[in-house]
Formats: sequence, structure tokens, C-alpha cells
Amino acid sequence: MGKPCVAVIGGYSVPEQSMGLLAEAIDGLYRVDDVRTISFRNGLQDPDRLRRVAKGAVVIGHSAAMLALDEAQLGHTIKLKGLMTVDGAEPMSVPRLVRGGMRITSNEKRIMKLRSTPSGVRAAMSEQSAAAQREVLRHPSFHARVMPRIARLSSVRSVTMAHGIRRLDGQNLPAVCLKFDNSEFGFQASGQDALDAQAEGVRLDTVGGDPNRVTHNALLWNPYHVLGMLGVQRIGLERRDRLPI
Repeated sequence: MGKPCVAVIGGYSVPEQSMGLLAEAIDGLYRVDDVRTISFRNGLQDPDRLRRVAKGAVVIGHSAAMLALDEAQLGHTIKLKGLMTVDGAEPMSVPRLVRGGMRITSNEKRIMKLRSTPSGVRAAMSEQSAAAQREVLRHPSFHARVMPRIARLSSVRSVTMAHGIRRLDGQNLPAVCLKFDNSEFGFQASGQDALDAQAEGVRLDTVGGDPNRVTHNALLWNPYHVLGMLGVQRIGLERRDRLPI
């Protein structure tokens, strides 16, 4: 059996150039054939490209990524090898989403000022934050239109549906939904969504850790640390024998 490909779908306001460090970390930590990335906006606007990126891959979706995955109807149209959401969005009001985004900005400014924050992490955080601001400023109408759709999104329900479709097709699709204790959004699965997911065989987990190292966007600017906490072996990724220093 060959090494898997990994497809990473970014979250709201994350451009593809901000996903390079994460792709590098996945390739460095795990035995993979290839790491493909696509941004949230590109995935929504070009579902055919998203299907090509995700086809036959272990898919990792961050934040609102499941909205793009849903609209491309991946569970119905192509075969996946595994599916994991990382702090995926759950239903909440648009004002709460906006406040969560403001908390991200405030929290990351605080973390960047800490003497304990490594210079490499500080630089990656600063670069990712600036790129996200440019993304929203360059495509304001898109991001304004999509926000109400994110507010209605249930990542857990979306993963459960994709897992159920693949199970009915005779595939045993590993599926995991992860939430962060320290997320600025406080995303949590609702009671019924959680019950449905567990009944379907979808794993629901919460990741804790240092609040200065594991936050909603930490997968982008501190990927080596965060990936080690996610248990991605459950979706078919195998650690390399020799890890990057």
C-alpha cells in the first residue's frame, strides 16, 4: 500500500500562501506522497479544483473548510482516504463569529509580545495575520457574503454525513472532529450533532495544551507543535522515523 496524499483546506480568510508552513510540517513529520493545499475562498469558488485536490486524499479541513467541502459534495462525488476537521465551525450568530475574529487578533498580538514565544513562531504568526488581512481587503464582498453561511455551518454534521455516505458505499472512512479548548471561537458540537456523530462512528475529541501555543489559528503558525497533538494517525498518516529538529 503506497503512501497517502494529504489535502489541506484552509479556513476563512486564509490565503494559500499562508498554508506553506503547514504543508511543510505535514511532509516533514509524516510518510506522505504529496501535500496539496487549497484556500477556503478558492475551494468555494472553484469546486472542480477542490474535488481534484481532495480526490483519493486524506483531507484535513481547518475552521470553516467544511462549508467548501459540503458545497463541492465531496462525500457524494469522490473517494477520500480519511477526513479530519481542526477546530471546525459550529452554528453561532454572525456577531459571535466577528467577536471571535477580534479575539484572535488581540490574542495573537499578546502572544507575539511574550518573551517565551520563539522567533520563528512570532514571524509566522505576524506573516499569517497580515496575509489574512490582505485577503479580506482584496475580496471584501466574498467574505461578507459567506459569513452568514459559516454561521449556519455544523462541521460535525458535515463530517458525519460524509462518513455515512462512504460507509454505505462500503468504505471504512476514518473521520475525526477536533475542537480546541483554547479556541477564540469556542466552537462546540451541539448535543444532537455529537450523538449522531458518535453513533455513526465519527471520533469527537477536544485538544487542550498551552493557551499560548494552541489556539484557533495555531495550526498555521505553530504546525509542528499542534500536529503532534492531533492524533492524525487515526486518519491514516504514519510518522516518519526521523523527525525534523
